[in-house]
Amino acid sequence: MAAGLQGTRNRGAGFNSRVGFLMPPLTESDFLLQIPEVTGDEYWQKLSGAKKSRSSADWSDGVRKLVLPIIGPYKVENLVITKPFWPERDQSIFDWFDNWCVLDNPPPVIVIQQPVRYCENEPRPVGKPVRYANCYPLELPPPMADKTSSNVAVVELTLAVEDWSFQ
Repeated sequence: MAAGLQGTRNRGAGFNSRVGFLMPPLTESDFLLQIPEVTGDEYWQKLSGAKKSRSSADWSDGVRKLVLPIIGPYKVENLVITKPFWPERDQSIFDWFDNWCVLDNPPPVIVIQQPVRYCENEPRPVGKPVRYANCYPLELPPPMADKTSSNVAVVELTLAVEDWSFQ
């Protein structure tokens, strides 16, 4: 039998001899998105943005015939989170944003993206959550309206993000 395959016969796909049976990878829907300061334990539906990137430039020392890169600091893109609009439940989000905008020194909020696995249709946290730290709300437009559409109306909140990490 080939090296590394001993003892795996009849265990099926997904077996790894180092860790045993592996769960399948997560899908994009296997996350719970929260802003505890804004919506308490309610969840948001979609998160996008927050990509970290760095700028660079080229330079030459003037002696060698070699162009070298200089790497600048990193920047985090704005974060956009959305959820279906329920007028009975979501007015508090718009009230919070209005109050937050008039503060002289508004506190940042934290966005939490918790990976989960579902067991009997109940989400169970797995792994470390992604924490988007020091988020500052930038935009919260009213839900779009279109009498010819059957699309779900959404709440879309845009935030400036200082940084994110798995914690």
